[in-house]
Amino acid sequence: MKAESFDRCSGSDGHRLDVPWVQALLLCEPEARGRFLALVAAVLILPSWWWPSGAGAAVGDAPVPGLPEIPTYVVQRTPWPIVVDGHLDDEAWALAQRTSAWRWLDTNEAPRWYTYGQMAWDDDYLYFAFYAQDPDIWSTLQIRDEPVFVEEDFEIFLDPDGDEFNYYEWQINPLGTVYDVIWTRPAQTPGPRTRGQHSFDLAPMLTGVRVQGTVWQRDDTDTCWTAEVALSWSGLAQIPGRFRTPPEHGDVWRIGFSRVESPRPPFWQADWTWPVHGEYNMHIGQRDAYVQFSETVLGADLPTYEPVPRLYLAEVGLEPRAPDGGIPPGRVVRVVPRVGNRGPTGTLVEARLSCPDSLVIVLDSMANLGSVGAGIERWAEDGFLVRLSRAAEPGRNLVFQVGLRDAGGRWTGDYFFAFAAGRPWRTVFQVHEGVQRLLVQGDNIWGISRSNIWRWDSQGAVRGFFQPDDGIPRHASLLALDGRGRIWTAGERGVAVFAGDSWHELTGEQGLPTRDFQALGAGPDGSMWLATPTGLFRYGAWAETIWTTAAGFAPGTVHDLLVDVSGRVWVAGDSLLYRVGSDGRQVLGAKNGLPSDRLRAVAEDPDGRVWVGGVRTGGAHRDGGVGCWDGSSWQVWRRVDGLLRDEVTAVFADRQGRIWAGHPDGGLSMYENGTWDCWEGVGGGQGWGEGPGCGPCVPGHRGFLHDDMGRVWIVGREGLSRYDGRRWYTWTWQNGLFGGDAAAVVQGPDGRVFVGDARSLSVLEE
Repeated sequence: MKAESFDRCSGSDGHRLDVPWVQALLLCEPEARGRFLALVAAVLILPSWWWPSGAGAAVGDAPVPGLPEIPTYVVQRTPWPIVVDGHLDDEAWALAQRTSAWRWLDTNEAPRWYTYGQMAWDDDYLYFAFYAQDPDIWSTLQIRDEPVFVEEDFEIFLDPDGDEFNYYEWQINPLGTVYDVIWTRPAQTPGPRTRGQHSFDLAPMLTGVRVQGTVWQRDDTDTCWTAEVALSWSGLAQIPGRFRTPPEHGDVWRIGFSRVESPRPPFWQADWTWPVHGEYNMHIGQRDAYVQFSETVLGADLPTYEPVPRLYLAEVGLEPRAPDGGIPPGRVVRVVPRVGNRGPTGTLVEARLSCPDSLVIVLDSMANLGSVGAGIERWAEDGFLVRLSRAAEPGRNLVFQVGLRDAGGRWTGDYFFAFAAGRPWRTVFQVHEGVQRLLVQGDNIWGISRSNIWRWDSQGAVRGFFQPDDGIPRHASLLALDGRGRIWTAGERGVAVFAGDSWHELTGEQGLPTRDFQALGAGPDGSMWLATPTGLFRYGAWAETIWTTAAGFAPGTVHDLLVDVSGRVWVAGDSLLYRVGSDGRQVLGAKNGLPSDRLRAVAEDPDGRVWVGGVRTGGAHRDGGVGCWDGSSWQVWRRVDGLLRDEVTAVFADRQGRIWAGHPDGGLSMYENGTWDCWEGVGGGQGWGEGPGCGPCVPGHRGFLHDDMGRVWIVGREGLSRYDGRRWYTWTWQNGLFGGDAAAVVQGPDGRVFVGDARSLSVLEE
């Protein structure tokens, strides 16, 4: 909704009249209307002690410890036409201010090569200019909307009204190939996987690129490349939201820049950005810069940024509240926002509520907050009336959008989660990147959130928080516990161990490689085994290189690693199975009796037998299935032998000796007492069902749990399923998982089950 239609859906008092429930109320008989208003009055007069501490977490403009303050930038008018050809020789670019320093997206480290951006505007276009020092300029993609971000590019993230809904992403590579998309909702929020309008092509748009070097030649030394783009106001007006095009003097948008740099080794791929986000995720709009439009022309004195209210959603209260804090289906509930302000006083602040979920009817979408002073957080004097459909699944996540407008007509926004009453999971920790790995050490729970490592107590309270500056490798993705009680982490860029109270990197001088760790496994002697695509290493008192490509170790991508009870190490990869132990080294495949030459998983049962799962190669005579090594020979099962599918991507062994095989379509096979029981995957299912409804199993042991009550938990790409010996129960974002997309499950120190998902760490309260 643009400026000219801010209030077209409002009555004279600023309240919406186009909601079906409100229209019905106005048209119904007076007696019925009176009964309804009495119900509403009963809701509104409940005492304040009914309020929970909050119905969901905001992601707004609250300060983030360890990160710099969000930068500001003033865009000036250009009185001269800008020729958009990639040459930054226009008068406008000689005068426009350059952005403050670009830094690493997640760690705030300085980049290797100088980078800056600039902005200007006129009646027709919003202009951007970029400069990148680069000794190795390259790209290959030449078709519109190809994923140029996998090579080298410049990127713009543009959210005019700052609410993280319907924001625009634009990219260009050194060949001038453009990629753009509108993202309809914030990243990592529950809902359908598709949130991008990839068919959107902003037009008219002018672009230009200039390269001082050679794009197609990698063995020479280049200098730099520059890019320009002019985004038309008429094109930007097609982005849904509450903003003016062209903007007026003083309007503030949220804008962020990124540069993806993909050099040759030994350098890492970089994502240098303005501003810093603190996580490896550009899709956090509330960390983007405040960009203010000024009518002051370039060449005049540089105007200073005029502070505006920086409103954010601090907390949400529900009245009345259900015992678990959710919204009871079928009842009218008042949603009351607590709004904060990190700028100057915001006078006559208004808030609007909407919900994209069709299960929620917003009866009253406006709330007046009065004045919100600088550094103040305050509850609204009234709130929003909502009603949740009786058909809502218990625990279903609901994403609400709150738009905030001050007296100057400037919009900002935020969002929060609530849920239908009856949610069994209690969220104890929230983070944009979600929780991808979990393990338990004593009374601690450890987890990885993409760029950071967290340590919680048994209640989910944070005990520790570690970043690359604390000694962990950037982009850590693995966690393991050795026999000496030490925590190990590794990933694309190194390995580190937590001993005592600090992290110690174990690469380079210790004899370990510096990158591409894909699997960890603890040995029975307290050592740690580490696998990369080109080598297998053991670290005990010192680092030992056990097997390298030169000696025949060539698994391709490492999918799984097992150290069995006898100390033998098994590595499953894209190519064959690699085993090393006291009896030497073996490279095993279909010709040796395995189910395939492409293995995806390896596990050991309580009797010491080793099980593997493989997928089809298209050529081997044993093309996929499950294999078992009993110490002397292999036995193989395929579909003709009772397995549900020949494609097996995950294998788990529980404490009763049952073997679980996961298939890529979400189905499961379970081996017990010489026979296979099979369940078809129930796509998108939730609640009780005849099979798991969580989608394909997450490979590796983080996706499997056999708890103390004998229940089996399976993590899938869409949720979490539990088997009690008779029936399956599945949780997704539709019935209880806070962020959906479960990634890891563990049993905590006190016996409760914790799950990490795309947004949070949650514990099951039963």
